[in-house]
Amino acid sequence: MTITVSLIWWRRLALSMLATAPSTKFTVSKSTSPEVSHTSTQSTKALGLTQLVTWLSPLNFRQTQNDIYANRQEWTCGWVFEEYKFKEWHQGNTKTLWCPGIPGSGKSVLASSMVKFLAEQHKTDGIAMSYIYCNYKDKARQAVSDLLANLLKQLVEGYISTFYSVKSSTTITNNISFSRVFVIVDVMDEVPEDGHVPYELLCRLNALGASLLVTSHDIAPIGDLLCDAQRMDI
Repeated sequence: MTITVSLIWWRRLALSMLATAPSTKFTVSKSTSPEVSHTSTQSTKALGLTQLVTWLSPLNFRQTQNDIYANRQEWTCGWVFEEYKFKEWHQGNTKTLWCPGIPGSGKSVLASSMVKFLAEQHKTDGIAMSYIYCNYKDKARQAVSDLLANLLKQLVEGYISTFYSVKSSTTITNNISFSRVFVIVDVMDEVPEDGHVPYELLCRLNALGASLLVTSHDIAPIGDLLCDAQRMDI
């Protein structure tokens, strides 16, 4: 199944957010055509686009990933890649894999190793990956809209500069298509509970059609949400 991310939608979202934030330093204007008017040099635009992406989603899960992975014990996570249930999920035979574990079982370390594994396995084959590290200490910034915006940011940030480039003489597609998208959500039960956030987040991720892997504590509310998922205990 092909998963398509609409860059037109992303651009319209960016413009609408800029329109409601007059204090922003970015120089972006709307015109009668759907194109964006640029008033800066190419190098300045590249910097501005980077800042724009960061501004749309200030969450930095990449840094979290790097920090957790750097502190792992190298020998602790290799077992998971030999597990039949993980292989079935990785190969696309299982859509959702739930990995529950007790406190201190190394869920986040394992998640970081799986992120690294998938990134190395799928560098150039049209398969994308996004990941979320839930943290109750950062719940003010981890509403469903924040988490989904960050997932989208991860998918398109490598393409945004090309999409906005005015020097390109070729037609750039309005969509990015992936043959498959992996999404890893670490410790889903730590997202804010107000408004049934875990339920809403899971519904949105399922609607995306991604191959989803969730780690969490082994608790009934998450187990009920993931009752149709394959279970692999950590």
